[in-house]
Amino acid sequence: MEDMQFEIDNYTELFELFGQTLFCSICQEDGEEGQRVLEITQCKHMFHEECLEPWLRQKGTCPLCRVSIFGERQREVFNRIRLLALLQIVEQQILTERRLLTWILCDGILQKFRNAAEYQELRERCEELIQNFSLRTIRPLPIDFRNRTRIHHLAGQIRRQLLETYQDRTNRLHSWTDVIMMRQYVSNHSMMNPEFQQVWQ
Repeated sequence: MEDMQFEIDNYTELFELFGQTLFCSICQEDGEEGQRVLEITQCKHMFHEECLEPWLRQKGTCPLCRVSIFGERQREVFNRIRLLALLQIVEQQILTERRLLTWILCDGILQKFRNAAEYQELRERCEELIQNFSLRTIRPLPIDFRNRTRIHHLAGQIRRQLLETYQDRTNRLHSWTDVIMMRQYVSNHSMMNPEFQQVWQ
């Protein structure tokens, strides 16, 4: 990130507006007298300093003409940073899908076995079937099958994590569209596998 800041400083010029006009195409607002602006030295296009710096960190090009401000070495660094950011997004999406799937499986187990005695009778079979379950390429998170209380605790923990991830959604997970779709997939699997119906509802 320090290298990127050096590159931004090296290929832009910072000054304050005095007697000049500026329309920043990033925020779609005019510049004001005395406001700090950045000019890209290669193309001479100007923008608000607070608008252009974040843009260059994400895009690396002029917002108007798309000229790259980076040299070859820095462009490689920039592309690696973008790739890492994309990988982090994908990893977070996969983790969220695993949490959704795990919550759905735990919820189905808890609905199937209403008390500890019922669960203990089929605990080993439940562990075997659920651990081997996968939704396309998504597998559930590790589940502690030793007793029903531990499954209930895990379901509650995952529910809190999902609500933190999707703070704009209702706290009724059963009404979420992705939960409904994923639960339908698990239900279809259950209908085709009578043994699975013994441990999940």
